[in-house]
Amino acid sequence: MERECAPPPGLPANFYDTEWLSDLEERDLEAYELLDVQAPVDLTLPGDVVTLYKRFRHCRTRDDRPLSAEQFAPIIIE
Repeated sequence: MERECAPPPGLPANFYDTEWLSDLEERDLEAYELLDVQAPVDLTLPGDVVTLYKRFRHCRTRDDRPLSAEQFAPIIIE
């Protein structure tokens, strides 16, 4: 695999290695500007997606059954 290839331009900042990006900005401002770094995007998964993952993460075949939804019901603090 080629390790010295050009990075794809136009990606959100959090898609690049933080240390590498910072170093590039300090070392070669022109290359940094050509990279056209965009604002970071939030990659946080919604709670319902996380719950589905937890229910199904052990399933490997069609015979495996998900855990019950009650085991992962959200806890409501009043």
